[in-house]
Amino acid sequence: MRLLCPAPPVNETRLLSEAGRAFPELALPDLSAPVMAQLTADRGVDFATALLYDRVRRCPRNGAFVRAVEALEVSPAARPRCAGRLLVAPAAAYVEHPETGGDGALFCEIGAEFGLEPVVAAVGSGGTVTENARVLVRRLRAETERSVILLSFSKGGADARVALRDAEARRAVRVWVQVCGLVRGTPLADRILDVPWLRLAVGANFAWRRWRLAALDELRAGPGSLLHGPPAAPPGVEVLNVVGFPLRSHVGHDTRVRHARLSRWGPNDGAALLLDQVLEPGWIYPVWGADHYFHMPGLSALVYRLFTWLALRDNPAALPQSSDSAPAEQPAAIPPSGGIASRP
Repeated sequence: MRLLCPAPPVNETRLLSEAGRAFPELALPDLSAPVMAQLTADRGVDFATALLYDRVRRCPRNGAFVRAVEALEVSPAARPRCAGRLLVAPAAAYVEHPETGGDGALFCEIGAEFGLEPVVAAVGSGGTVTENARVLVRRLRAETERSVILLSFSKGGADARVALRDAEARRAVRVWVQVCGLVRGTPLADRILDVPWLRLAVGANFAWRRWRLAALDELRAGPGSLLHGPPAAPPGVEVLNVVGFPLRSHVGHDTRVRHARLSRWGPNDGAALLLDQVLEPGWIYPVWGADHYFHMPGLSALVYRLFTWLALRDNPAALPQSSDSAPAEQPAAIPPSGGIASRP
């Protein structure tokens, strides 16, 4: 019988409380991939997700940033200005499935209200990482120094990470905001390509769409893959990692099976492991209850706060005051390196 919901609701208040008290000896840097896999095996993926969420928020170098963003109460009538270009590296299938939001339409709409000029990079909807990275490199090389806020979604994060290996392209980027990014690939790609019947089925779907299976091959997470290696941010580029933290009851029907499959390795959003979506050093903004598609109540309010934080980060005096807006808390300073432990 088809499930009406992915899982029954849980007592999230108690779960977060228990996760906050458990394993006091484990801080964020201690939560390596093997540790998270073992915690998931012992206590379940929901508990492991809650514990990782708690440690991200309690991390001294990241907690101030999270609190600063959450403290921003910005009225639409009192927005700071944020100059420059908002360049979007969209998700895979953004053309065929705009309903996912992978084209960045909501972020572009709100970014324009802050004075940014939104542009969606003309990458292939089913293009490979290297093909799309070349498009991004050409676009970034044409921009002036530190004039671009780069915004990526899902596979667009992989495209952007490879593009920013180019020093001339990096020069144009003021900050990179990557949302649910497949910046280190996903074990799902390895599984699909290594299991013959899955490879055949997915290959047929790709052929029907006129995509090449190489697009999936470049998203492998294993050793020797394009995206494998230390989770290092591009040199000189400030990174804001926006990561969803869903429980089993939060994921949508389309991500339910993938979330369960990935849970053998630890907390995930239905497309990639949460640990693999973070580049260091960088900010981490954890979003409770959001799966990989990032559809959630209050999303637009979060986007307004993030753009406000970005504007104030460049110009703390830029926030206009009005009768219904209080002064915003100043953005936190750039954190030192060291945070989430690397996956080997």
